[in-house]
Amino acid sequence: MMRTYFYTFLALSASNAITLAVMFIYCLHRSQHGNKESLKHEHFAMSQPQPQSTTLSTVVLEQTESTGFNPGNYTLDFYFTATVRPLQSAHASTTIYFITPTYSRITQKADLTCLCQTLMLVPTLVWIVVEDSPSKTPMVTHLLERCNLTSVHMNVESPDILAIEQRYLGLKWVRDTCRSNNGCNGVVYFGDDDNKYDLRLFEAIRATQWVSVMNVAFAGAVCVEGPYCVNGKAIKWRTGWDHRRKFPLDMAGFAVNIKVLENYPNVWVGKNADNSSVKIGYMETTFLEMLGVTKQSVECRSHQEEILVWHIRTNKPKNLISNAIISSLEI
Repeated sequence: MMRTYFYTFLALSASNAITLAVMFIYCLHRSQHGNKESLKHEHFAMSQPQPQSTTLSTVVLEQTESTGFNPGNYTLDFYFTATVRPLQSAHASTTIYFITPTYSRITQKADLTCLCQTLMLVPTLVWIVVEDSPSKTPMVTHLLERCNLTSVHMNVESPDILAIEQRYLGLKWVRDTCRSNNGCNGVVYFGDDDNKYDLRLFEAIRATQWVSVMNVAFAGAVCVEGPYCVNGKAIKWRTGWDHRRKFPLDMAGFAVNIKVLENYPNVWVGKNADNSSVKIGYMETTFLEMLGVTKQSVECRSHQEEILVWHIRTNKPKNLISNAIISSLEI
């Protein structure tokens, strides 16, 4: 009987020793290589660019092989690491003054948030937001406070045509600011809050020496409206209506160097020479003509089939049900 107990004790001791050895090897492997769970829940953070930064950070995803380990069960996992590569701007010292008229509607916050997230990636930019309102609204105020970029918030109510007074006030702020600073090295661009922008657009318009033009998708009753460019020159123009316009462009289809505006201090977007409002559809061409721009002098910032901005009108969602619980929330 005693001999039986002795052999049983030896067997249990050997089993425990093997178990302890396996546990030790497993723990040692985890401490050196990590485990599957840590890989599954691993995440990466990219810091936001600060205002007036001279670099633009992008994330490039690279596939990396990693192995998980279990005693007696070999597995192979794949996960991704993020590599931040700065994109240098050749014209980072030139400020983009991005003028955005906006008005109250159910999709306003969604549009402004999307635009804010885009502009936060652009170095050396001032976002000028002008509300069509008798006063600044809390929603836009709070949104700009959260948006990590240099911004200017103003308001003016439109008496008739939407966005004319807002663009006028935004342009006036740029002119007054540059005059008080004895000049500015910058470019003015009119960007609606519901447009969509390729980041390459900003570096293209930043290089504007006089007046640059570019294609805009879904504008002018055609898929693409704007210049057909060859070797940096506009050889013809595409539009879906009124080919008599000298510059058949969308408001997002051009950028103007501030030096040009300084040479024409009495020219305003949406205004005729007598300060009356320009007819809808002719604001762009009237503004450029009054600045002395010719078809030969414009700088093309689009290749033949290159689209960097889309004129998208956000539609009101259908079949919305009013709810007392959410009616007080900012949508």
